[in-house]
Amino acid sequence: MKSMRINTEKSALLVVDIQTRLAPAMHQPESVIQANHALIQAAKIINIPVFASEHCAERIGPTVSDLRALLRDEEILAKRHFSCADDAVITQRLKQLGKQQILVTGMEAHVCVLQTVLGLAEQGFAPLVVADAVASRHLENKTLAMQRLRHAGIQVVSTEMALFEWMGHADHPAFKDILKLIKSL
Repeated sequence: MKSMRINTEKSALLVVDIQTRLAPAMHQPESVIQANHALIQAAKIINIPVFASEHCAERIGPTVSDLRALLRDEEILAKRHFSCADDAVITQRLKQLGKQQILVTGMEAHVCVLQTVLGLAEQGFAPLVVADAVASRHLENKTLAMQRLRHAGIQVVSTEMALFEWMGHADHPAFKDILKLIKSL
């Protein structure tokens, strides 16, 4: 049986379209941004690759400043397709990593996040969606997206699940730093 646990050696983080003009329209955007902040910080501490997509940034704006401050320029990937999986540059970057598990977060859950996760699965990745790190304008749309992803066989996890599974044990060298991030949620 294949492992269902999140593994640091196999995973990368993909933050989808958490942008300045989009975020304020979301349901509870502050908690979603906070969860993404913790995930990005933890990924950086543990050396897990991170990418963030920006959909039509000329219209929707750049990645929100709290998250942008954590990312290098080369980790920001422009896109025009709703699905990151339909963008050749993004999928090429993900394939070059050699990581199978792609933890996906972002906005909107029922559009770009949903299409990205389904597309990555179609391409042979094992995507997971981090439920408390995604948002839609209306909670019902997020709920429907999570249900659809579960029915498609996609693992739906939480930020804390991801952080604890990335560490694996209490003796992990980053445990104290990651625990601070968890307590900040």
